[in-house]
Amino acid sequence: MATIETILAAGRADYLLGRKAALRSIIWFGFGAHEVLSNGTTKEQTAYFDDLGAILRESGAVKSEVSTKRKQAKQIGEKFATLFGKELATSYRTEADFVQACFVAAQAAGASSVNRLVDWAVNGDPDATDKAKAAKEAERMAEKDAARAESLAAINNAPVVQMGFDEVPEPVQNLNPVMDQDQEPRAIDFVAIAQSLNDEQLAEMAQAIAAEMAARKAAQAEVKAA
Repeated sequence: MATIETILAAGRADYLLGRKAALRSIIWFGFGAHEVLSNGTTKEQTAYFDDLGAILRESGAVKSEVSTKRKQAKQIGEKFATLFGKELATSYRTEADFVQACFVAAQAAGASSVNRLVDWAVNGDPDATDKAKAAKEAERMAEKDAARAESLAAINNAPVVQMGFDEVPEPVQNLNPVMDQDQEPRAIDFVAIAQSLNDEQLAEMAQAIAAEMAARKAAQAEVKAA
């Protein structure tokens, strides 16, 4: 099979082609990860992912993309034999032919993008993320529909008084009528009021009454003095 250097070089060449070759590029990188994870020492594995990060940075990838690509390559590399066992067991004229066969197999399985290939590797289903998003959206819509149904039920069950168009409503009773000067004041049961109060309230009332009486007496004195 190809050397690690050849795999990285081929993966970078596809990476530089942009989105149209992104899937094949990550298959190259995942293939390299498979090789070192399966056959390499810890030192060789570390060197591979370090070199992968370096060529991505040299190719213009920002820090976050470098981190993501390294992670994706490792995820695919760990399951490469599961995803592309048939291709690994088949002889091809060149490594490029082998990776192209993996590329075709991935698309046939529904892993038509990098994220779907990662889903296939990690979750065993290229549609895993899409299904999770669809389930979450369905749950959100179900909650929204339930809230709407509850609101409509409340509206439908609200009491409604319908009146004829010729009806004249009765005026609302005046709860605070203004007393006519000639009207007799309403009797107030001060004893009942006092009995309904606790000691603290009764003391406050006594103070208020005393203060009011003092104020009125002072006012009367001023009138007489004038």
